[in-house]
Formats: sequence, structure tokens, C-alpha cells
Amino acid sequence: MEKNDFKVYRTLEGTIFEVVTALLVVASLLITVLFSHFGDTLLGGVLGTVLLSICALLFLFLAYHPASDLINIPVKRKNPAQLEITVRMMRVVAVEIGALSLLMSLLMGDIINRDIVADGLPPFVIMTVLFVTISYYCWKIKRAQNV
Repeated sequence: MEKNDFKVYRTLEGTIFEVVTALLVVASLLITVLFSHFGDTLLGGVLGTVLLSICALLFLFLAYHPASDLINIPVKRKNPAQLEITVRMMRVVAVEIGALSLLMSLLMGDIINRDIVADGLPPFVIMTVLFVTISYYCWKIKRAQNV
């Protein structure tokens, strides 16, 4: 199958993933701008939130190009079933990265009290969920190899 043979159509599910990701990204950027303007935040926190937001939007873009070489997973995608699973994986990962961006902006602005939550625990939990998600979808893509 050629790289450009697979077409991703707009669906209600895809639109929901895109709207949720967009809301998470806009909320995180808004919180980051507000706290960087009115508070004393570090440039690294602002830069991290902005880069994570860009990554979330990049994953949504890659969902429309599932056969792209930019999606570097250890499973070769050869048939349409595998490409459909790749589309779903990209959208789920985009939402998770958007949530990580929002969490970073909340931690940066001290909306989440750092005394209650140990430093580094919420991002660690989200990164673990992200790792499990990618591993699960890679397993599903591998299983769909013979379909």
C-alpha cells in the first residue's frame, strides 16, 4: 500500500477528540499567559507549556497522516486496519499531552497546592498513562497485522 492511499475522513469521534484537545491547549495557554503576566513564573515553565501545546496539535495533524514516517513506533503499519488504529492512537495521545500541558500550567501557577501534591507526582502519573497508552496501541497495531 502506498503512503498516500489511506484517507482519513472526518467523523464525530475525531471532532470530539479535536475539540477536547483544543480546549485543553487553549486553557493551558490562557493560564500560562495569565500567570506569566501577573506572577513570577519561570521561563522554563512557560516554554514547556507552549511546547507541549504545540506537540498536542502536531499529534492531531499526524492523525490525518497515519502512514507518515514521523510516527515512529516499533510496529510496521501495512494494512488499513493498522492505520485506523494509528489514527485513534494519535488522537488519544494528543488529548493526553493536552492534559499534561494543562497540568503543567496549573502547577506553574500554584493553582494546585504543591504542599498537598508531591513535586513531580502528577506529571509522572500522566507520563505513565501516556506510556501505557502508546504500548497498548502498539500491541493492538501488531495484532491487526494479519487482518
